[in-house]
Amino acid sequence: ISQYLGRDGKCMFLIEPDFWQYYGDASQEGGANSGEYMRALYDDICKVVRDKLPNAIFSWDISAWLKPEAMQKWWSYFQTSPYISYIHTSGGQSRPDLANIKPNELTWKYMNELTGKKIIADCGKYINIKFE
Repeated sequence: ISQYLGRDGKCMFLIEPDFWQYYGDASQEGGANSGEYMRALYDDICKVVRDKLPNAIFSWDISAWLKPEAMQKWWSYFQTSPYISYIHTSGGQSRPDLANIKPNELTWKYMNELTGKKIIADCGKYINIKFE
């Protein structure tokens, strides 16, 4: 990217959709990783990018299908990371026209209040823009 933007170019990276699964899925080979390890991995990824692109900013995947208690614990590992400017949805099925990110999932308001971050919504087919 730096060859196209230059070292001082501005860009955003949306880090791994459902990064949580490496932490929360004990059935994976080798078992689940700790929250501390996942935070360190996230920060390390961002540090490597920032080394080459000092103006890069980062977004953290929401994993909105978690229950509130699980999300609070998961977010607690990341809340002090200096590398989270935004949070985002993934999978193209978010519903900005509803209170919940997807039906039966966390709400936009809950995630904004929990993290204090603005949300980038991957809405896929649900985008409906009218120009009148």
